[in-house]
Amino acid sequence: MISTRRLLIELLHLRPIILLSGKFLSLLPHLTDLEINSCDFHDDFYKEIADRASSSQIQKFIISYLYLHDDQSSSGYLGKFLSLLSHLTDLTINSCSFHDDFYKEIADQASSSQNPYFREKEHISMLQEWSVRKQQRQQLQQQQWWLEQRQQQQQQRCNNNDGG
Repeated sequence: MISTRRLLIELLHLRPIILLSGKFLSLLPHLTDLEINSCDFHDDFYKEIADRASSSQIQKFIISYLYLHDDQSSSGYLGKFLSLLSHLTDLTINSCSFHDDFYKEIADQASSSQNPYFREKEHISMLQEWSVRKQQRQQLQQQQWWLEQRQQQQQQRCNNNDGG
């Protein structure tokens, strides 16, 4: 019997294809190290791994070059997956961007998680950085709205002056 402990998934782009399923987690019961590097999966993949996370033995998880900023459901499922990994002790995230639902899911699940990583509050700095970025985005949106309003007012004044 082969006992796979480490798995690297790299440069795999299967977004339009649903063939790759997260069911592989249940087929690799001894998997302790998982690395996903520069991949693009269908939403169903993330849902499937989130559904199977609690039975996983993954202790170390590395995510690199994963861009899910515009993908609400995949981001949320990935956040849920991380929160439900009961053996996770080491999480590394490199050059990734996630939708806010990723961070919301972690924030919601972390307080009740049996996961050592979250019990030790290792996720706090990640959530604080997200909160700061979210506030900065909101401030930028407010500034853009204000500038647009000023431009519209100036345009109306110009139109009124030209018409008078």
